[in-house]
Amino acid sequence: MLVHGDGTQDRSSAGGYAPLINAFLDHDIAVAAWDKPGVGTSGANWLDQSMADRTDETRAAFGKLRMRFDVIAVGAAVSWHDQGDYYTRVRLGREGMDREAIA
Repeated sequence: MLVHGDGTQDRSSAGGYAPLINAFLDHDIAVAAWDKPGVGTSGANWLDQSMADRTDETRAAFGKLRMRFDVIAVGAAVSWHDQGDYYTRVRLGREGMDREAIA
């Protein structure tokens, strides 16, 4: 089960999860992911969700999956602050900013 971190994310993270998803599928491992609220075909707005709401959403998905599969794995969480910092550094690097300025 892939649970998105910070930012606007569709179920495949704009295709960024494709290599990971395909690697799992190549080994007959099912993958579950969903659009954040207000992204893709989902309604509402992910910015209106609290962390407790996100937890409840993930637990509900986990519960549905448990009805169909014997084993379910959820990846380790990363601090949304750390994730945001990482993606900002990557974005700035792709925009041509030098590493020293990014640091």
